[in-house]
Amino acid sequence: MANFLVTTSTNTADNPIPVKVSIDLLMVNIDLYSQWSSLLNILNIAQRYVELDLSDCTGMTTFDPGTDSAGKEWIVSLVLPNISTSTSTGSFATYNYFTSLKEISGTGIKTLGDYSFANHTDFETIVSVDFPALTDIGAGAFFLCTGLTNITIPDGVTIIEDDAFGGCDGLTSVNIPASVNKIGYSAFGLCEGLQTINVDSNNASFSSENGILYNKNFTTLMQYPGGKEGAVIIPNSVSTIARGAFYNCSNIYSVTIPPSVITIEDGAFSGDLLEKYFDIGGGPGTYTTTDPGKYPIWTKE
Repeated sequence: MANFLVTTSTNTADNPIPVKVSIDLLMVNIDLYSQWSSLLNILNIAQRYVELDLSDCTGMTTFDPGTDSAGKEWIVSLVLPNISTSTSTGSFATYNYFTSLKEISGTGIKTLGDYSFANHTDFETIVSVDFPALTDIGAGAFFLCTGLTNITIPDGVTIIEDDAFGGCDGLTSVNIPASVNKIGYSAFGLCEGLQTINVDSNNASFSSENGILYNKNFTTLMQYPGGKEGAVIIPNSVSTIARGAFYNCSNIYSVTIPPSVITIEDGAFSGDLLEKYFDIGGGPGTYTTTDPGKYPIWTKE
């Protein structure tokens, strides 16, 4: 492969070379490097952008790209091995060196490990994330992937853990399929561009209205989209406002909390609203701010 790549013309990320390999990614060679490390080293030497297809590779039932930097910047498209059923738990930098990556897919991936792609600010290059067999999205799997603009949560996903898409400022909308039965705290929190969360009407556990995420019977308000603007009137059906539901929603200037609300969890709001709510003279009613930023000062009308 090395000889082939170095004989090709220098290219750009817009014109990658298709490369498909069939190797045991974990097999150690005579130099005590795994085949995966050797493959990355070849890319580093050749310095050609590639569409890398690992679908026929063996050795990694859990795909772990490692934390070394060499070679990864030359991969524009990555197809994970068919035998890989999960991605490894990340370290907030696992995919940071894949700076040219536009597409990642894997037909066998069922579980995204906690923080698999976390803090990958270069996900602004990503145009496609395709894991059709996915069932579990781990905690913080895409946490702080600020450039991620589109994600398709496939039918079959049942679990979206805490902070799974937290801080994904590039997301403007999210569609939750009928199969999802667990959504963790702030799974879509801190997303400053998010305007709407839509839930399939056949979902048995969750609902949405006006782009806001609730539990099925609208008794718990779970997530208000971080980029949504204006005044909020919480429905009379709501008894609980979940942790992180309005945290960092910096475009809200008015919140009306009805008497039906009996529980407001820690971190539900930014600023001093909780303090004002539980102070003497607080409680249900309308709270306003003239500075709807990240640290607003609230006043009860």
